[in-house]
Amino acid sequence: MNKVNEAIDVEGEKYKPDSYYTGKLNKDPNTPGIPAKYKIAAGNVSKEKTVYVGGLAAYKKAADLGGTWSVDGLSDLAKASGSTSNWHYEWQFTDGEDKTITPATNSGVSNLKGDITNLANLNTEQPLTFSKDSTFMKDAAAATTAGKSYRAQLTLTTNVTEESSGSSKKVTIVSNEAELQAQPAVGKLSLDQVPSFRFGNVLSKDIYVGTTAQDKQYQVSDGLKITDTRATPGWKLTAKMSKMASTTGKQLSSTAINMTGLPTNVGLSDNGTETPIMTDKMSKTWQVAGKLALSANPSIQLAAGDTFSSNITWTLNSAQPAAPAA
Repeated sequence: MNKVNEAIDVEGEKYKPDSYYTGKLNKDPNTPGIPAKYKIAAGNVSKEKTVYVGGLAAYKKAADLGGTWSVDGLSDLAKASGSTSNWHYEWQFTDGEDKTITPATNSGVSNLKGDITNLANLNTEQPLTFSKDSTFMKDAAAATTAGKSYRAQLTLTTNVTEESSGSSKKVTIVSNEAELQAQPAVGKLSLDQVPSFRFGNVLSKDIYVGTTAQDKQYQVSDGLKITDTRATPGWKLTAKMSKMASTTGKQLSSTAINMTGLPTNVGLSDNGTETPIMTDKMSKTWQVAGKLALSANPSIQLAAGDTFSSNITWTLNSAQPAAPAA
């Protein structure tokens, strides 16, 4: 059984605390924990050490408004307290005017209070948890937007055995009050890179006869990159291809680029038709291979130095939910 005066290692020496953890920190959200001061004495040596317990950093969440809140200093507290029973924990919240906030049963906050044997479980099995888009966190977000803040504070109680009398004494530990700030996510949706398919020198014979009939391989690859860091992601990508033509105005009869390396293979024709490429909800980079597919052009008049090109227009839009039928 641990006792209050059990030796504690301080600055490399063994000392015994002769008082309990007490005190309440002021409302500085940047302080790592409550200054749980106790005196330590051995013979004529007397020192005082501050042990930081229950430190809570300012909690800033993005617009998904969910997550868990961990507590610092629990191992030090468990070691130094000399607890002889379970711990009781309770989270309390106040607003910017020090008014107590009591989360409703269905507000999306769990593990507000309870009994616990191992303090470390406050960071593992029983952490303070805010469910995604919880009512409580939405209220906190509204307060933050209005220039106010919610504050969270943890109170821990347990019993220790006094060395002199052998009786049990209740000990209360109160953490610092840390700001609970719910902030909108800083996110973006962007089309960072699109593939450029440069097929190099194409034989005039392959233009006259067509590559499709010969299964001729003209293939190159390039990158496609999309970034979506918004709280609620979701996008759709389309593309359209203009007519394959030369700098002197000659046009090829029918040209397509067959793309692989995407979630599904896509064929893009040079008829200016908007073609769906894919939809997704994440940021990613793809290496896209494009294979040139030329139809036969038996009547075209080619000249030395003819260069043919086409423009592919890529369009990225935020995916919107379909409107219900009237």
